[in-house]
Amino acid sequence: MILKSLVTKIILSTSLILFFAIGISWFIHMRIYEAQLMAQVRTQIDTVLTIAETSISKSMRIGKTDDTQNILTLINSHMKERSVVRIFHPDGVIIKSTDLKERGKKINEGLFEAFRKGEKEVISSGISGARVLHKIRPIKNFRECHMCHGTGEKSIGILNAEVSLASTDHKLQEVRMLSNLSALLISLILSAVIFLLLYLIVIKPISKLSSKMTMAKEGDLTVRSELTQSDEVGDLGRSFDSMIEKLQNTRLELEKYHFRQMERADRLASVGELASGIAHEIRNPLAGIAGAVQVLSKEFKGDKQKVKIVQEILQQIRRMDKSVKDLLNYASPSIPTFGMGNINEIVEKSLFFVTQQPKARGIKVVKELDQNLPPMKRLDEKQIQQVLLNLFLNALNAMEGNGILRIATFIENGSTVVIEVEDTGKGIPEDEIDKLFTPFYTTRVEGTGLGLSISSRIVEQHGGNISIKSKVNEGTCMKVSLPLEGPNNKG
Repeated sequence: MILKSLVTKIILSTSLILFFAIGISWFIHMRIYEAQLMAQVRTQIDTVLTIAETSISKSMRIGKTDDTQNILTLINSHMKERSVVRIFHPDGVIIKSTDLKERGKKINEGLFEAFRKGEKEVISSGISGARVLHKIRPIKNFRECHMCHGTGEKSIGILNAEVSLASTDHKLQEVRMLSNLSALLISLILSAVIFLLLYLIVIKPISKLSSKMTMAKEGDLTVRSELTQSDEVGDLGRSFDSMIEKLQNTRLELEKYHFRQMERADRLASVGELASGIAHEIRNPLAGIAGAVQVLSKEFKGDKQKVKIVQEILQQIRRMDKSVKDLLNYASPSIPTFGMGNINEIVEKSLFFVTQQPKARGIKVVKELDQNLPPMKRLDEKQIQQVLLNLFLNALNAMEGNGILRIATFIENGSTVVIEVEDTGKGIPEDEIDKLFTPFYTTRVEGTGLGLSISSRIVEQHGGNISIKSKVNEGTCMKVSLPLEGPNNKG
């Protein structure tokens, strides 16, 4: 959890970068300082060797060969570090040395091997474990030396200065410790300063914004970021404020819309109860009027004019009775009785009733029924038939006695049975499509505006939905989608 924190990630990454940068700087500084110290030691040794070589050559030329030991001792006394100056023969035997115990002995094997390879400088470990720097310089056999040393050798001896680097290494160790401490201290100070700046500029505002977002998540849309800086964090805060303000406005609009819908639902419920009562009150007198008119029609058999009037009265009574039935169905919808059923059979039955009507005589019916359609596990055949009858009749009315009615059934996505009812009628304007399922909305004079509303409710009770696609003067396609397993996938 700690490593997931933004603060921890910033501190760790900043510290690592600082330590890496300061470490590289420390390494370069130490290498330069070490090179400077070694250069000072080498310069000192080179100076000593040059003086020794010059002095020894001059003494030998004037015949004072015994002064060689004194010259080596005098020069060695001017060395700042513990040192030994010696002359050894090319075969490795020490001829002269400031350390008198070495005279006549063989030179160090490693040093002699370096001399044979032509190396002029060797760094090795001394007896005490400290590093030792050796400088090797041949004493040339000048013409003045030929009298004593002959002409066969290029050098008459090897001048070697051995200087201890203990003091130099000690200085390096002290500088390393001081550099380590200063690097650590600088890293800690810079890390603290950078963290403080990051905390004030980034972390604190983001933490504040995070807490405000949590409050908004819990439902308080009155919160604001309160970030006033003009940088990217301030822009983030202003974007958050704008988003919350829009959410607040949207919620207010939704609450108003929900309140209006609740009011409308309440009014519709009241209207439904009132309509149900009125429908019952109207239906019984209508049945009596229809019976009385039928009795009267028997007495007017010889009078065609009166018979025509009676038939018109009966037709209007039937129309009123249908409107009352639709009103009752909408106000008091029946609960579906689920059972097994075959959609193709329901389509065929519904088509049979519709095609018997006079307005269907000029209509060509095209059936595209999937014969491999599995039976539905949960549906109310009567209610689905009521839906299809309503859709078929709407299609016939839209085509006004001339056109093509296409009915198709198929499986969609492996789990949905689809029924498509398509006509070549006058179509529906786009701005009216959303209103078709609104109760009491109709485009026909004789319609009640409840057919599609009741059909939509029945389909929803079956766990499905109805969708509409239409183009003016081209036709309309009504698509009924029903789940194969029934509502809520209950078998």
